[in-house]
Amino acid sequence: MMVRVPAGPFTFGMTAEQKESAAREAGVHPDQLLHHSNRQILTTREFWIDRYPVTRGQFLRFMKATGHKIEYNGWLVGWSEMVGHPFANPAAEAAPAWAGQANLPMTGVNSDDAAAYAKWAGKRLPTEIEWEKAARGTDGRLFPWGNTWKDAACPRNPGNLPLDALYPVGSFPEGASPYGAMDMAGSVLQWVQIVITPVAAQSGHADSNIWFFAGSSPLHSQAYTHMATGRKSWAQNMRIYDVGFRCAADAPPEGLIAEPKYSPGKPAIIPPVAIRKDLYLKQPIRLEPTRCATFKIFVPWFPQSMWAVDCPEVGYGPFGGANDWPYKDEKQWKIDWKVENGGRRISYSGEKDGKKLDFEAWADGPCVEYKISGEGLGKLNLAGFCSKTFSPFFSSQERVTQNRLTDGKLVRCLDLPVGKMYTGMFAWGVGDNLDPGAAIYRSYDGSAFLIFAGAPGCSASGNGWVPCTHLGGNVRMAESGGGRIAFIVGSLEDARQYMTYP
Repeated sequence: MMVRVPAGPFTFGMTAEQKESAAREAGVHPDQLLHHSNRQILTTREFWIDRYPVTRGQFLRFMKATGHKIEYNGWLVGWSEMVGHPFANPAAEAAPAWAGQANLPMTGVNSDDAAAYAKWAGKRLPTEIEWEKAARGTDGRLFPWGNTWKDAACPRNPGNLPLDALYPVGSFPEGASPYGAMDMAGSVLQWVQIVITPVAAQSGHADSNIWFFAGSSPLHSQAYTHMATGRKSWAQNMRIYDVGFRCAADAPPEGLIAEPKYSPGKPAIIPPVAIRKDLYLKQPIRLEPTRCATFKIFVPWFPQSMWAVDCPEVGYGPFGGANDWPYKDEKQWKIDWKVENGGRRISYSGEKDGKKLDFEAWADGPCVEYKISGEGLGKLNLAGFCSKTFSPFFSSQERVTQNRLTDGKLVRCLDLPVGKMYTGMFAWGVGDNLDPGAAIYRSYDGSAFLIFAGAPGCSASGNGWVPCTHLGGNVRMAESGGGRIAFIVGSLEDARQYMTYP
């Protein structure tokens, strides 16, 4: 099922004035629209584009027909469990997990997966120009349906939505584009090829990727994120829980169905998840190691949530890191973890080439603390610890939940300028010299806090596709050191007592 987009000119992108106006309306820093395309008049040839994003049922048929494989690796730990995403070799293993979900959009694909499907289907992936024209037509509208936000046209995160929030394709017909393309906003992020607008930092440094995302998903809460001009960027080989795609073609496909009989019906709106305040400090936090230098954190009062901590992400000397799995020899990355106290303490030790590395993590009340030390390894850059957050309450690809503390007040990353070197829309940072040295997340509903504490004076940054958090700066370079992650239900004052780490 494809729709025709005629040849001719159209308005691509937004003016600087439109970006500033959208930022004022949303009450955010203008930099939050930095990665929306810039206005110009462009012309396309006639092309065809899928009416809907590619579905799970369609992608499963492709995997079964071709044997296409999606290899499980460290970047899938956490989110794939949270959204029930089976990575199957062969695809037959995925079918039971997706029973009854054939008309949900396919997610968790990278640009290679999407391009392989398109080739198999006799199509290709759209360019950013084609995608935007198909989404907004020729009259310069900002959304597929017009110039102003419309609740009935697009699902929008009210806060605390589960990470598996997806709707059957075509569930919001009022959001159709002028050409009849559906789900150009609020369904899934969609792979498009960069043609003229490489994602560039304010410093002038350009992203080397040739693929990035257009569109939006139900997990996005800001109206400007759902505009057709929005662009999101991260590594093009990464697979993300709300990223899918649709295909394009230069000519109409054989057997084109002009008026499809498919109708998903009126969707049942996905409700937010509630924080289990009744379980706060009543049940213990549990730690669970993986095969490599990554462990998971499960917090009873934050249901449908998981934290995956790479310890470290990139190895030290002869000791491998989480990113080495499964690409290097197993001897490089495999960890023999020791689990104690019913999963409340975990540790590992290693000796290689006359060098030693020791790591331990333990749960204590609302906190998980960790410490690493080495011998013969010189300084250990603890910024290499990557803490990934998969949670309805704290995961934000729009910098909504990430904050810094300034003069005793929380300041959202939405209200801060974007770092000059950031090429990716998902990147965020809270600046240097934090006092007292923590990255502070506030839940969407404001009733809970997530704290990543390190040495005073450290910086904090990360990327929002999960989001992940790194504590950096020279103060994080030492022969040994550690940090704390605190999971707090209550007020900011309740949280502040956990914001320093000795």
